[in-house]
Amino acid sequence: GRVYICAEGLNAQVSGSTAACAEYRDFVSRGDDFADADTLATQPLLFKEDPVGELQFPKLRVKHKALVPGAPVDLAQRGEDLSPERWAAMLAADDEKRVVLDVRNSYEWDVGRFDGAERPALDHFAEFDAATYGLPDDPDERKATPVMMYCTGGIRCEYFSAKLKEEGFENVYKLQGGVQHYGNVMSVQGEQQQEEEAEAAGSAGSIGSADASAPAAAADSASAAAKGGNESDSREAEGAAAATTGDGSA
Repeated sequence: GRVYICAEGLNAQVSGSTAACAEYRDFVSRGDDFADADTLATQPLLFKEDPVGELQFPKLRVKHKALVPGAPVDLAQRGEDLSPERWAAMLAADDEKRVVLDVRNSYEWDVGRFDGAERPALDHFAEFDAATYGLPDDPDERKATPVMMYCTGGIRCEYFSAKLKEEGFENVYKLQGGVQHYGNVMSVQGEQQQEEEAEAAGSAGSIGSADASAPAAAADSASAAAKGGNESDSREAEGAAAATTGDGSA
């Protein structure tokens, strides 16, 4: 796998046995010798895990490297995390002032995106700023405009949300864990809902699956959008091989 670490946080993508991934997750969560324990206690790393059939990487690389290119920002001022459930609820709400930003690469947007998110107009993320995404210049408009943003694994949003807060945007929200975490969480909920609907319909003598399939379909779209991303793609274990990712800002 590969692990990038710097003063702002950790971004890792690794593959191994179930036991090895559990040991790795425990080590990173403790932050021995590389992170402040108090910070990890209040801002725990998010692990996104999926099963794989075999090891995904031929070797392990550990580098001291910036998580996101560009000028540094004050990550203490980053936007508010939204769980997948809160994100879906906010998207479903009727809010004409709301802006939804896709902070990934353009080719990822082509694969799949959330409703209302325009195709990214930049070639390199280091170019990101409010003007690039067509956000308002007027200070009062910036204060009044709710901004929802999402990326692949959540790291770009850490930086971009902090930058927008510095530029006068007060209502900035980011999808916790990116589309990867959203896909994992919402697909499980969709499957559970389908099972419940099937059981209820079975007892009534009929099966209606249209409503039950909606959360799963949204999650499938989000998962597809995450493929090919350059932030983090984590997989955990069924049997011999597994991978796990911890990423976030410290």
